[in-house]
Amino acid sequence: MIMGHWFTTIGMSPHAVFNTLWAAYLEHDWYPSKITVFRLTPSASKLGIKERLDSSYRTFETWHQRFTERHNLKTELAAIPCDEEDYATYAKIYRMALRSSANIP
Repeated sequence: MIMGHWFTTIGMSPHAVFNTLWAAYLEHDWYPSKITVFRLTPSASKLGIKERLDSSYRTFETWHQRFTERHNLKTELAAIPCDEEDYATYAKIYRMALRSSANIP
């Protein structure tokens, strides 16, 4: 099995994230050794949206734990909070994460 680093952003629905990971594993016998999740954090005035985003991330964490345990996979999961309204900082954080992943098997 080929390992690597998977970068993703979780929004309102975690399905787009775990469906692609699941397909990569089932169709290509590939699963990353590390997953970096950029968690969008809305402004304080958008409390309902924050709750939905937090729920979406928790759903992904639960799925990921069950999936890796069932298939005996070892994967590091890292979450990085990103202000969804500050695209310049989000891009900067993303570039730094890409550079730091160069040595991940």
